[in-house]
Amino acid sequence: MNRPLADDGQPKPYQVRLALTALLGTLEPGQPLPPERVLAADFGVSRSTVRHAITDMVAAGLVQRLHGSGTYPVPPKVELPLRLASYTRDVSDQGLRPTSRVVSMRKVASDAATAAALDVEVGSRVWRLERLRLTDGTPLAVECSHLPVDRFPDLGRQIADDTSLYRVLEEEYRITVTRAVQTVETAMASPEQYRLLDADSAAPVLVLTRTTYDQRGTAVEHVLSTYRGDRCRLTAVLLPQP
Repeated sequence: MNRPLADDGQPKPYQVRLALTALLGTLEPGQPLPPERVLAADFGVSRSTVRHAITDMVAAGLVQRLHGSGTYPVPPKVELPLRLASYTRDVSDQGLRPTSRVVSMRKVASDAATAAALDVEVGSRVWRLERLRLTDGTPLAVECSHLPVDRFPDLGRQIADDTSLYRVLEEEYRITVTRAVQTVETAMASPEQYRLLDADSAAPVLVLTRTTYDQRGTAVEHVLSTYRGDRCRLTAVLLPQP
């Protein structure tokens, strides 16, 4: 089916992107976009022009490339409230299924940033817990937590896939997380993170850095979370200052 572009003076990649965005609304669930060569023939443009438009759409979070399969519309984004709650609760509250997979759990020497956040000496031993967070089986985030080994000496034996870290802290160490300081910024993910997230290297990521504190005001955890920007949306409730 030919879809000739209008000759309105707009750049071809922009016109192709508009046409493809409209096409997304006509696809059945799980149906990919036609191959680039088919789209190029339909639109009367080069394959590089189609590829340029699709790359822009990946960056905008509209489509995702699945290697060896095709280019698919991105499912509705997961809403992540900016609040002090576990990943499990945030996802479960939306009727979705949260799961976690432990990538690694080991003791490392704290760097300057981690030591400052946890108020420990640089080089002090900390647990480095890296987990892959999934929603309905789809990778959503890579989360890397640091906790003092001296305070939690047996933590390595208590963490497994789908274990709630905050539940372990409460049940095993009588620690309740009551406050957190968090920042959000855009950044480049590492090749390994893109691999774990099963994301295109052109896809945007959001990096959340958070330090959590217990009921006594002592830093408990310093965590760096890398979220797929094409699969989640951060929300916050803003209240007026008293």
